[in-house]
Amino acid sequence: MKKTFPIIGMHCASCKALIEDVVSDLAGVTSVGVNYATEKMTIEYDPQKVDISALKKSVASAGSYELVDNSYEETVKQESHEMTLDGDMRVKRYVMLKNTIFWLGIGSIPFAFIMIWMTTGMFLGLMMPEEVFGSLFFFHLMQFLIATPILFIGGKEIFQ
Repeated sequence: MKKTFPIIGMHCASCKALIEDVVSDLAGVTSVGVNYATEKMTIEYDPQKVDISALKKSVASAGSYELVDNSYEETVKQESHEMTLDGDMRVKRYVMLKNTIFWLGIGSIPFAFIMIWMTTGMFLGLMMPEEVFGSLFFFHLMQFLIATPILFIGGKEIFQ
C-alpha cells in the first residue's frame, strides 16, 4: 500500500534524512521518501506488518516530529478553500512560533542596549561598564544570564 502523510516539525534537510532512516528500518516498509519542501512522507508498506500507530511512533522517535494520520480526515469547506487537520496544526505551530519570536525580541532589548552602550559609550562620554560595575566579572555574568535563556528558548526546536 502506498500512502502520503504530512509530517509536522521538520526544519532542515537532516530531519528528512533522519526520518527516512528511522522509518525504513521498520519491518514491512518497502520504500519511504520524505519531501522537506512539502513536509510530506510518501511510504510504501505492508499494512499487515506495520500500522499507522507504529509509523507515528517511529517518526516521533526520530525527534520532535509528528506524523499526521489523514486517512480518516474529513475536510471542511471554508471560504473557498479546504481546511484540514494538517492545516490546523500548521496554523497552531505558526502562532506558537510567532509568540516565541515576540517574547524573544522583548528579551533581547536589554542585551541590545548593553551592546550599544559598550560600542558607543566612550564616544558619547558615558561611563564604561567596568567603571559602573567595578569589575567586568559581574558585567560578563549579567550578559551570560541575559543571553542564555534567549539562546535556549529560541533554539529549543533545533536543540531537541
